[in-house]
Amino acid sequence: MSIVVVPTFIKIFKMSDDLEEEFDVASTVVENDGEFVEDEEAVAEITSLLDDVGIIDSESGLVEYKGNMVRKEVRDVMKSVVDQMQHHMGRDQFPNISFSLDTLKHLAYDQNYKAKNEDPADKWWSPLNIKYNGLGGLSSPVVAFDGVYLDLTPHMKKGGSPMKGYGLSWANVYIPSKTMKEFTSKVKEFTQWTVSSKGLNADKGQGLVSIVGNINQEGPPRFYSMSMETNEHDEPSGRIVTKSVGNVVSVASDSELQAIYKCTMFCTVSVSVVTAVGTTVCPTPSNTTYARLKFNVLSIKAYGVAENVRTISLSGSKVSSRLF
Repeated sequence: MSIVVVPTFIKIFKMSDDLEEEFDVASTVVENDGEFVEDEEAVAEITSLLDDVGIIDSESGLVEYKGNMVRKEVRDVMKSVVDQMQHHMGRDQFPNISFSLDTLKHLAYDQNYKAKNEDPADKWWSPLNIKYNGLGGLSSPVVAFDGVYLDLTPHMKKGGSPMKGYGLSWANVYIPSKTMKEFTSKVKEFTQWTVSSKGLNADKGQGLVSIVGNINQEGPPRFYSMSMETNEHDEPSGRIVTKSVGNVVSVASDSELQAIYKCTMFCTVSVSVVTAVGTTVCPTPSNTTYARLKFNVLSIKAYGVAENVRTISLSGSKVSSRLF
């Protein structure tokens, strides 16, 4: 199971440069006919996910976060990255974070790990660990990308049949080329691994790179809309309201909601390295061995429909340094 940490959240913020000043914190509530009420489904989902990854524990030294007892470093990172919308990639300045990998785990050859049209191979894997230096060096698997586009429009194969699993187990996310270049450069800087172009498709005209956002079907990522609150005169109040819309799968399956959304994506990233079958020595970075990235979507905060962004074809240009 992929590592998942608290993908559920809902808040109201004052509009400011860093979105730090909070007005009404309601992490597990939703708006219902103008009133904020407890979202029992969201509370149950948080508890289940925390329990699945072993964060909930009866041992001492834990603190409360959104109704759950968690490690203090988890609480502090999530409050800053998710609640206060800080330390995100995709902004003018790269956040003060660094990356590291665990010792690569040997997954061995398995049909599940065989990429299409490739020879059998062994696979080595590690989560990408994010160290938040601006938070005193606290670590978390969760990372946030601002200003990306989640494509929840129907995707068809040649011939008109639906693309298998699209909107259910995976969906395309379009990341600005500048953000992707910064991200992959930092991955190489901190881990020494050069990122492979596998799974990355570039649209130079739009300045975007398409990646696959993997969706956990047992607990689909929550989907939230963000809008400017208005007063009785229909004038902007200066506050951003975040409302629960359901989850990514429910939005993708609703014909009235199918669209390309500009959003903030909260996710985990893992790194894999493919080697020849029978490899027993852990691979190391080299000029001929590359690391592939896998993005697991945890939660989405959408700002609105991106009317001017076009779907990027799977057959688009492979990413290279020249395309950034």
